[in-house]
Amino acid sequence: MASSEGAGHRGGGREDAREDPQVAIDPAKGLTDAEADDVARKIGVPAASVPQARAVFQGLYKVFDETDASLAEINPLIVTGDGRVVALDAKLNFDSNALFRHPEIVAMRDLDEEGPGRDRGIEVRLSYISLNGNIVHWSTAPARVATWDTDHLFGAEPANFLDVGVAATNREGHRGRSRSCSQPR
Repeated sequence: MASSEGAGHRGGGREDAREDPQVAIDPAKGLTDAEADDVARKIGVPAASVPQARAVFQGLYKVFDETDASLAEINPLIVTGDGRVVALDAKLNFDSNALFRHPEIVAMRDLDEEGPGRDRGIEVRLSYISLNGNIVHWSTAPARVATWDTDHLFGAEPANFLDVGVAATNREGHRGRSRSCSQPR
């Protein structure tokens, strides 16, 4: 998905949002030259700069694919006065269940940028989010949602979200549950 208006303007009630280019990428082929060039032209990249835009878009897809990312975004992408295509900022989110394959990504994580509740889960390779509720549950995602719905019926709210991913061991899961119970309320 791309937009000449930036990420904050995709969709957002714009009547022309349907015209923002979107490409369904075949993972076996990656982002092809023709697809990348089409996106570049549709967001207004000048013809002389399309090859540079193609390289940026294909590089972004390569990073997305090779790092098990769940999101890869450049915003803003600019074309300078002399025609260079430059990514001024980028954001990557990674599949927490695949981080065991990417210790180099885990090593770059800055826990100071995240809340203390998230630190507890990260220490043991879990996804943990502290919520404002009064009841603690651990289960698989479908069971958790059904349990939360029942809790709501009886006036309770979830106190956390703890997802023990496929990479976590039994011991790590136990440590995550223990830590989630130790959150002050």
